[in-house]
Amino acid sequence: MVIAPLLGPAMSASVGTVVDDDDLFARGIRLQVVGVALAVVGAAAFAFLVKTTHLVPPGLDVLSLSEVRERLRPDFLSLVVALGSGVAGVYSLMSGVSSALVGVAIAVALIPPAATVGIGIAWGVPTLAVGSAVLVAVNVLSINLAALVGLWYSGYRPQRFFAVGDAHAALVKRGVTLAVAIAVLSAFLGGVTLASVEAADTEQAVDRAIDDVTAQAAHTSVVDVQFQYDRGLVSRQPHTVIVTLGIPPGQQYPALAQSLAKRIETDTGRELAVEVRYVETQRVAPSRPNE
Repeated sequence: MVIAPLLGPAMSASVGTVVDDDDLFARGIRLQVVGVALAVVGAAAFAFLVKTTHLVPPGLDVLSLSEVRERLRPDFLSLVVALGSGVAGVYSLMSGVSSALVGVAIAVALIPPAATVGIGIAWGVPTLAVGSAVLVAVNVLSINLAALVGLWYSGYRPQRFFAVGDAHAALVKRGVTLAVAIAVLSAFLGGVTLASVEAADTEQAVDRAIDDVTAQAAHTSVVDVQFQYDRGLVSRQPHTVIVTLGIPPGQQYPALAQSLAKRIETDTGRELAVEVRYVETQRVAPSRPNE
């Protein structure tokens, strides 16, 4: 993930703007596009190879992998990381800090989501590819905006005095363009953040309902609770709850699933499918040595 060469293109586009060097700016933009595209293509090719050669279990659901799933629906924290990466890049130029260290920050913001786009393409999951692509775009734009503003306010200017006005005009134009693009894409991040908060509230309410209902069923213990979710691009509301209960051998609770469903609907205001699985458990207390 430590791909420091992405640091140069990210910074050169901003430097080209503040010093009024259009060739440097264009080269920085071009290299950023090529770099991210190569990351996506490389990830897609490798993921397809891994899939077809069965280096991973056949039928693997990539959305079950936490590192992949969290980039399906990125939130505002991703924007903060990208802005911080841009500031780190500016600091490296000003202070001479090792570019490899700052390259890590840039790579953290760009490479995992770009690789996830490739995985989504290889596995044929459009929502994964699109969601991760939005994250890549937001991160690239945010890094460039943070670097652009940071360099200008750090005092970087063209050597030619009469070029300062042109550089300032280009800064304003490109800065506004970046800010508007980030704002538009951030609407997606905002929707994801809100949906994540709502889903978390629903999950907590379901957990409380399960604890309350099972507490009234003698000799039961909650072994596991799993949720199945809608696979919309933004929405992440659970639609099914799978409850695994430990029960004594021979015990039956025929009405428990219905009781859980009613209580969950009352507490959450949503009608969820409820599946209850029973696991017979026995417990033997350790024998005490004779005194």
